[in-house]
Amino acid sequence: MSFRIAMVIIGVVLGAVFMLQNTLPVSIVFISWRFESPLWITMLLTFALGAGISALLFLPTVVKRGFEQKRHKRRITELEQQSSALSDQVKKARAEAPSQDDTAAQHKF
Repeated sequence: MSFRIAMVIIGVVLGAVFMLQNTLPVSIVFISWRFESPLWITMLLTFALGAGISALLFLPTVVKRGFEQKRHKRRITELEQQSSALSDQVKKARAEAPSQDDTAAQHKF
């Protein structure tokens, strides 16, 4: 059994135990609204609301990083093309340059 599956099973069991132990009704008053529900539902909704707000606050960062990553990939591609072109120019220049033996022979005369 993988570690993830074991952790999910443990989490579900602990959540079920929590639900069974926290069934007392609680009242939530907000401005003029009044809600009554079991404690476990109230805590679950509070956790879900917090997670949702956190996700919304984190979303701009994720989108910004996605754009930056695309920009960096384009730049890497450009630099790789430039590097390849320069490498080809160096090879061409080396092929056209006289060898050292030829230059040594020319200096003797």
